Amino acid sequence: MIIKSFKPWIYQGNLNEFISPPFDTINEDEEANLKKYEFNITHITLPENYESAGKILQSLIASGKLKMVVESIIIVTIEYENNGIKFKIPGIISLIDSDDPKIITHEKTFKKFVNDRVNLMKTIEGQPEPVFLVTIENFDHIINEIIKNGLAEKLDEFKFKGMNIKIHRITKKEIIEELKFKFNVIHGIIADGHHRLSASRTLYNETGDTFWKYVMAFIVSLHNEGLRISGVNRIVKSSKKFEEMKECISENFYIVNDENHSEGIIEIYNGNFFEIIPKVNGRGLIEDLPVSLVNDLIFKKCLKWTERELSDNVYFTNSWQEVVENVDSGKYSFGIIMPPFNKEKFVEIASKGLIFPQKSTYFNPKIPSGIALNLNF
Repeated sequence: MIIKSFKPWIYQGNLNEFISPPFDTINEDEEANLKKYEFNITHITLPENYESAGKILQSLIASGKLKMVVESIIIVTIEYENNGIKFKIPGIISLIDSDDPKIITHEKTFKKFVNDRVNLMKTIEGQPEPVFLVTIENFDHIINEIIKNGLAEKLDEFKFKGMNIKIHRITKKEIIEELKFKFNVIHGIIADGHHRLSASRTLYNETGDTFWKYVMAFIVSLHNEGLRISGVNRIVKSSKKFEEMKECISENFYIVNDENHSEGIIEIYNGNFFEIIPKVNGRGLIEDLPVSLVNDLIFKKCLKWTERELSDNVYFTNSWQEVVENVDSGKYSFGIIMPPFNKEKFVEIASKGLIFPQKSTYFNPKIPSGIALNLNF
């Protein structure tokens, strides 16, 4: 894999007022709270309009709150605890070549989401947050050694969403070159940010500007035990209620009443939980995935939706609690809660070059947006 150092733009102030969760994980209430801060990055990643994002960015630069720093590769270490077990995930923020054959893209994209990112990135002339990339080979020891041997400068340490995040920076050319050499034999898979990656490729094809050929990425090892792959839940707006679809759904799924939410299964929630157990199998590696079964046998067959209707009428979230809240509030008709992915199965399918349906996987934990920006200035 080709990685490159770059000159990141870094916020010069209270980072907690600037950072946010990745833009595509924020609900409306979170967005409103974050935008109470005048210069929070959501004003750029989730703007009222593209022009306002450009104005906010220019204001940040003019006021000196956002500055370009020296050529570097940034190290981000995530530490958190779950069920009494402590996890440590070292990763790097660098540039990657969007056409690198050692990097696999595994999900389809929705055209309207790609166009949204194209318009935003073109207006602000840059990439406001990194794509998320996981490596098939483990490189944790390489990053840990760099920090242990004092070869990276510590920049910051802060709490975010129950995580402790440490930021270091590599600026010495010989260390950067050595790291680039070690990454040459590493293969990666885009975990999150397919629409942003596709937007950069589109802008490169349109402009020929090599800035867009290289994409800012946060890179971690898939084999780190602290990295999890969840399914992406679907919250559905439909004139057809779940009760009206039961007969159609039961042609391909057993429907079992479930008193409470259970992990590791496909569930439908409409005020009550129902486990749905597929009756079909043997269709293929991709076709037998829970997300494919739901898309093909519920959205396309029972609701008779096109891809466009699916993207217009489904809200995606990694939180099953958010599914329950949105359905109970009456905003949505019903929700579908998806099971987690097995890492080995994920690598097997992705390595074959097979493409998952849109919004199949949710990798976590994620770093906040705002640690670094990559701007074409």
